Amino acid sequence: MSAQEFVEQYGYLAVFLGTCLEGQGVLLLAGFFAHRGYLNLPVVLLLAFAGSFIGDQACYVLGRLKGRLLLDRHPAWQPRASWILARVSTHERWLLLAFRFVPGVRMLTPIVLGLAKYPQRRFAVYNLIGGALWSVSIGLLGYFAGHAAGRVFDKVKEHEIKVICGLLAIGLFAWLVRRLWLARRARAADARLLLDARLPPVDQPE
Repeated sequence: MSAQEFVEQYGYLAVFLGTCLEGQGVLLLAGFFAHRGYLNLPVVLLLAFAGSFIGDQACYVLGRLKGRLLLDRHPAWQPRASWILARVSTHERWLLLAFRFVPGVRMLTPIVLGLAKYPQRRFAVYNLIGGALWSVSIGLLGYFAGHAAGRVFDKVKEHEIKVICGLLAIGLFAWLVRRLWLARRARAADARLLLDARLPPVDQPE
């Protein structure tokens, strides 16, 4: 099976499943493949919107049901959760429309909002608008990246595998850096909790 056949067979499923999670890299690649003619751009954008909306609604419901348990199990999430709640009170509209574009808070934001009992209907409306903005902008960015690659190379067909591999490598590197950063923060948070548990209580002045 060639790369083109593989993308044509599994690309749409990958777009939907990937955008249910933090799938910016998947959507960028899908936009690129749409420019190459392997995928249909309107279908890619529609599936990305559906995946984004469904994934964030699911995270919101998860936050309402199990949000406190999740935060207790992941102390490293607490600083970001506090940041999200602070921004809701000061920049509610911008946060709800733009959180998908902020690394590290895409899935956590709806969980925190669910835990905070943010109005469900209001979240759904913002989720519709924000999901549309995100899917169209990121999908078109990948599409025009393919267009730019076509202008750089005289014969894109001979180089597209290199471009695809390069995009995959960049996405994998960004994912690994983020995972290592989150793991380091989790270890630091656990160490602080352990230290606090070992320290004797401070006597309060009378």
